[in-house]
Amino acid sequence: MFSLGRCYLFFLFLFLSIFSCSHMKDGKYVQIGNPYDIEMISKVYGLSMESLRDANPEKNFEEGTWIFIPRLREGRVLQETSRSPSSIARQSLIGHQDFLWPIKRNPISISSPFGDRGFGKTHDGVDIPSPRGTKIYAAAKGKVIFCKRMKGYGRLIIVDHGKDVHTIYAHNSKNLVRVGDQVSEKTVIALVGASGRATGNHLHFEVRIDGEAYDPLPFLDQNREIFIGKNERSSGQ
Repeated sequence: MFSLGRCYLFFLFLFLSIFSCSHMKDGKYVQIGNPYDIEMISKVYGLSMESLRDANPEKNFEEGTWIFIPRLREGRVLQETSRSPSSIARQSLIGHQDFLWPIKRNPISISSPFGDRGFGKTHDGVDIPSPRGTKIYAAAKGKVIFCKRMKGYGRLIIVDHGKDVHTIYAHNSKNLVRVGDQVSEKTVIALVGASGRATGNHLHFEVRIDGEAYDPLPFLDQNREIFIGKNERSSGQ
C-alpha cells in the first residue's frame, strides 16, 4: 500500500513537472530561411535581437536553424503554422481583399519565385524585375511600421495590414513613406532599385503571416498574366 502510494505521488509529480515545462515556453518555433531572415523576424514580431538570443541561448541563427519565438502581445500564444500556403494562412486574411500587385504592369515577370533555391537555401518572397525608378505601390491598406535600410534587403518597407499580416518591399532605390503613414493600394510607397544584396533592379516582395513567410502568389489578384523566369522586356537590367 505504501509503495503504491509512493508510485502515485511519483507519477503525479512527473505529470505536473511535464505540464509545467510545456507551459513555461509559450510561443512557437520558426525556421530561419535565409541569412537575413532573423532580422526580419525580429522586426515583424516586434522583438529585439537580445530577446531572441535570450530565448535561444544555444542557437547560432544560421540558415535552416529552428528558433523559439516567445509569447508576445499581451500574453497571446503564437500558434504553429506552415511555411507553405494553407487554409490557416487564408484564414488570417479574412477581412482583407486579395492583395494587389505592388508593380502595376501587365504582364508581370517573376525572375525568382518563392521557395527552395537549392543547396539548403530558401527564398522568402518573389522577385519582380522592373526598370530602376518604377513605382512601387502598397499591396493593400495598412500602416508603415518600418522604413529604412536593412542588411541584405537594402532600402526596405514593412506594411502592417492587421491580423498579424505584413507585406515587405525590398531593394528599393528610394523610400517615399515614413513610419506611421497610413497607406492603400493607391499609395506609391517606393521606387524600384537594386539596394542591398541584389544583382539587378527588381522588387523583392514578401507576405508574412504571424512572422512567417508565405508564397505571395496565392494572395495576389489573379487578373494578371505572369511569366516565371526573367522577361527581358520588363527587367530593366
